Amino acid sequence: MFRLSISEDFLEFDAGHLLAQFSITETDLRLIKDFGVVMKPHFSEFLNGFYTRLKEEDYFEHFFPDEESIQRVKASQITYWETFFAGEVTEDYIRDRRRIGEAHAHINLSLDIYMAGINIFCDGFARYLASDDAHGLNALKTMPTVTKLLNLDASVVASTYASLMNKIVDEKAKQLEVEAAESERAMEALEKEKKRSDQFNNMVVGRELRMIEMKKEVDELLKRLGEEPRH
Repeated sequence: MFRLSISEDFLEFDAGHLLAQFSITETDLRLIKDFGVVMKPHFSEFLNGFYTRLKEEDYFEHFFPDEESIQRVKASQITYWETFFAGEVTEDYIRDRRRIGEAHAHINLSLDIYMAGINIFCDGFARYLASDDAHGLNALKTMPTVTKLLNLDASVVASTYASLMNKIVDEKAKQLEVEAAESERAMEALEKEKKRSDQFNNMVVGRELRMIEMKKEVDELLKRLGEEPRH
């Protein structure tokens, strides 16, 4: 398996530029942080609901073959949501999202599956904000802000994923070219060896035929001399 990584200069813009690009303000980040304070005790509940829905998908057992793998990914997702709701989009934050893109590319987990998962969480957050448990949070302001930051995350993950997949394809293509060249050289060497073998066989066969002719000539000569043939 190819293990490539994205260089630090892969993303053209820094965290500040991305925040501006997605129109995320300091007020938005405070709203997300406030939502995170309320959401944090419910992370495990949301994750359990997420995996209940995910188990209905055909690909689930392929990517999550046992309980250990599920718990490992759950722990990573809790860390993800903790950083998300911390409301601090820094360079480290962007690097973490790049690593998510790399991880998905390395295990060949398609972006459709990633985006479907984000949609499940987004739907859950919207329902939570509309419930009585939201403790006075302004759903009309908070949910659009959450969506903007999720879109920022998705753009970094998708760009990293696409770049890495292109690198993997290029590396595989180069490897196939090398293997093809090596195979061609092996075939050429085999052909040369076959020609040498044919030449040797022809020489041996020619010598044997000449020996038979010489024996016949000796027998003919002996007959003329009145002696018994030897062969």
